[in-house]
Amino acid sequence: MANYICAYRTNYFRVTDENKYAELFQRLSGEDLVDFSKTTDDGKTILHGFGGYGGLSYAEGDDDDAGGIDEFMRDLQSILPDDEAAEYIEGGSEKLRYVTGYALFVTSEEAHWIDLGSWLRDQAKEYFGKENRVTEPTY
Repeated sequence: MANYICAYRTNYFRVTDENKYAELFQRLSGEDLVDFSKTTDDGKTILHGFGGYGGLSYAEGDDDDAGGIDEFMRDLQSILPDDEAAEYIEGGSEKLRYVTGYALFVTSEEAHWIDLGSWLRDQAKEYFGKENRVTEPTY
C-alpha cells in the first residue's frame, strides 16, 4: 500500500489580529510545515504564509481532535481584512493510483473550494449530457 504524498502552500495574506493568528497557527501541525511569513519593505505590514509536504492537521481550541485545513481557514476567515484573500492549494498522489489537488479561496465574507477529481467528473457529465456518464481518473 502506498502513502499519500502531497505538497501544499498558501499565498501571502494579511490579518487584522496578529495575536489571534499566532494562536491559530500554533494549532497547525505537519511534519514539514514551514512558516514563510515576512514583514514588508516599509516594516509596517506582516504578510503571513505557510507551506509544506505531507499531512497537515489543525487542533481546534482545547479539543485534541485534529481537523484539517478547512477548519483552519474557517477560523482564519474571522481575522481577514475586508480587502484580503487567503488561498490554499494542495496537490498530491498515492503513487500513480491517483493524482489529485484542491484549492480553497477564503475572504472575510466567503469561502470557495474546488476539488479536481469532482471537477473532472462534473465536466464529463456536462460534456456527455448524461447524469450517469462518469469518467474514472483513479485505479
